Amino acid sequence: MAVQKRLAAALLLLLALAALFAGGTVRAQDTVATAGGVTVSVAEVEAVLATLPEAERTALAADPAALARIVRTYMAERLLLKAGRDEGFEARPDISAKLARARDALLMDLFLQSKDGPAATAPSDTDVRALYEASKTKLVAPARYRLAQIFIAAPAGQTSSPKLDEVTAKLKARGATSETGFAALAKAYTDSKTEAARGGEIGWLAEPSIAPEIRAALKDLKPGGVTAPVRLANGWHIVRLMEVQPAGTTAVPYDTVKDQLAAQLKRQRIDAARQDYVSGLIGKDGIAIDDAALTALAARVK
Repeated sequence: MAVQKRLAAALLLLLALAALFAGGTVRAQDTVATAGGVTVSVAEVEAVLATLPEAERTALAADPAALARIVRTYMAERLLLKAGRDEGFEARPDISAKLARARDALLMDLFLQSKDGPAATAPSDTDVRALYEASKTKLVAPARYRLAQIFIAAPAGQTSSPKLDEVTAKLKARGATSETGFAALAKAYTDSKTEAARGGEIGWLAEPSIAPEIRAALKDLKPGGVTAPVRLANGWHIVRLMEVQPAGTTAVPYDTVKDQLAAQLKRQRIDAARQDYVSGLIGKDGIAIDDAALTALAARVK
């Protein structure tokens, strides 16, 4: 009953929105939006909303502005489709093949979803707690680093930079790597405007979120130390280690990770159920491949 009331509320809101556009009594087939020679009906938007999770539909029922954004987004999609079809884009052989493959991929995914069964239900608190106990060694809070940096942007493949050379030379001056000295250089040279305003400071980062190359450069530093320039895809990073919070020694509290663990367990069960279903389709004898045909195919795709 509660679900029906929420869906009814969503539909009433759709009809009310259509009334704003049409200015009168609304029927399901009435137009809710018009642009570029394309019209969108209340029934069409209702069909789009039906594909959303219940929680999202409920939220939309209480938020006319968000519902209006859904309508605008759907209208933009319709206009794009019309433009592509008017140009005969979908009739191109290469595009037609990709569309067919995309349709097949979506159909397979939706079909597998229909086979999820009990695996798609939320796991019990008992099962989630069991996963928590089994994962405690991995649920220790990681080390955290408070960092500042001077970032010199450079395209991939560029091996030198006059600006980098200038900064590197200035960092050798007395006091240049102190907190105030480094901040002054960052304000003058870093290519990140946001960080420049903060004297190069990035803030606190958990160890896993730091690029591996920078983590390696920080490994032997003490607070106040500055790395040599570290080359990443977007340019050079000269990083100052300001503070360190060591990794924890005990697992984080259950309540802080139970939702994450529940989602992980549900995903694992769904993946296992789908794998079992596909394995059943393949059969116990597996997939037989003709080696001669495979060799001939390999020769053709070179």
